[in-house]
Amino acid sequence: GRRLVGCEGAWVVSLAVSPRAIVAGDTDGRVCAWTFGSSEPARALRQEGSVTKVRFVPNSAGENDVLVASASTLGDVAIWDLAAGTRLATLRGHAEAAWHVYPLAAAPDGILTVLTSSRDSTLRLWRFDEVDRDPLLDVPRGEAGERLISPEQTWRDHDDAILSLAVSDPPSPARVCDKQLCATCGADGVVVVRDVCTGEVVSRLTVDRPDAPMCATFFERPEDPADFVGDSSASSVPPVSRTQSRTHTWLATGYRTANDGGELRLWDPLGGGVAAVLSDQSRPVSDVVATAHALVAVSPGDGVVVYAGDDDDDDGGTAALASPRRRCPVTAAVTVLDGAGADGFSSCAGACDDLLAVGSKTGSVQLLDFRVQARR
Repeated sequence: GRRLVGCEGAWVVSLAVSPRAIVAGDTDGRVCAWTFGSSEPARALRQEGSVTKVRFVPNSAGENDVLVASASTLGDVAIWDLAAGTRLATLRGHAEAAWHVYPLAAAPDGILTVLTSSRDSTLRLWRFDEVDRDPLLDVPRGEAGERLISPEQTWRDHDDAILSLAVSDPPSPARVCDKQLCATCGADGVVVVRDVCTGEVVSRLTVDRPDAPMCATFFERPEDPADFVGDSSASSVPPVSRTQSRTHTWLATGYRTANDGGELRLWDPLGGGVAAVLSDQSRPVSDVVATAHALVAVSPGDGVVVYAGDDDDDDGGTAALASPRRRCPVTAAVTVLDGAGADGFSSCAGACDDLLAVGSKTGSVQLLDFRVQARR
């Protein structure tokens, strides 16, 4: 692996990774961007408050890693142009800390949709045109001259703060699910799954213990028609024929358990059933990301746990199966990367294909290519 510097003295709390760049947000309000040719940041920006989440934003030229959105503890979400080093827009509307931001693919007419979630227990939807080609004169402006944008829609599905936000891939012929899904994880212990297009709530996922879902990610794995049983009425996802090769959408949620331990749960987000409970962390799971071939869980103090796909019928390992409808897409932890992140204290992760970036409490970012480990 390779170590990136630039965020020393603060916790790296979020990472975004593309084939060309890596962006980190830290508790000092810094947004640092690196290219793959250097260990020093090519761009270092600063936002008011602590950064809570960074995500790449599509720009008007169709590039997915030139603009970046960063959410902060003050409730605002900034949109930056990494090439120019300028702040293009501020999404303002949350009453408390904005903990997550998730831009969707731009529409053909250039309209961008962004989802954000907050400590104020709301999920908000924002729609606006190309901020990197901003001809509008008579619009509200911030102190730096950036455009100020208000939310278009607000949902309140939780009785407490929203701790995490995840969005699935959009519908495609390669996916069984015909919806783009959004999941919000609340401190009330409830995970609400919503259809992004219609806004309709399609399921509410709960556990029978007062555990808090700290993080979440959707991921796709090849669907095996043999995994279906005769009674599939509880799931709205139709079986596929053996001649098809499509993927099923799963949701992974990381928990802080009542004894301050960690746990990963895998859900069928439409059927509502728990596919597996993975208990390989002794500390709370702070982040979970999906790569092309694996699921990666981060636990401060425990390091990084990598789960590979399940290619056989063996249900061994640490996965406790909780639903007979569909076979769990992973079984056991195949790699534990104790040294990921400085001092082995990992705080967050970001992934692109099979490249993994891990942030630490000391401000370092470690790059890891774990394709070999994930397939052992």
